[in-house]
Amino acid sequence: MPSSPEFEYITGDALQALEGDCQDVIGFAHRDFGVDLSFNDESIIWLSSFIEEHRRNMDADTRHAYAVKLGIFLGFAIINHHGGNWVSTDDNNIAVRFPSGAMAFPFSKADKQFENGIVDNIYGLYRNIGRLLNPDKLQQGPLPRQGE
Repeated sequence: MPSSPEFEYITGDALQALEGDCQDVIGFAHRDFGVDLSFNDESIIWLSSFIEEHRRNMDADTRHAYAVKLGIFLGFAIINHHGGNWVSTDDNNIAVRFPSGAMAFPFSKADKQFENGIVDNIYGLYRNIGRLLNPDKLQQGPLPRQGE
């Protein structure tokens, strides 16, 4: 059985840098698009739509830079909604670690949406974390059919 990655909590100046980058995203959306982002579903959906509208017009370096910034906002939204802490893993990935030990990798998810499109959208991660953290609360029985 593979072991969990080792990690170190992100604190101090590094955490303040993440918070500053998150504020940069909020300022960018407000200044350039008149959108007031909050740590909620609507904001994550808007950012996912932003990625879809702009990803094809960006070179790889620009996509990655945006993925990092939007991943930071996504991570703070996840922490705000589900709890957890920023950590750096032993392989130098930044993640959100939950009290259960589970981890989410918002930078990687944003990077994947920039590369692969809507099939790897950031809202899917945001929406499904609650289900993954609380599997006992999953709906029992068949899924409803479209239109029901």
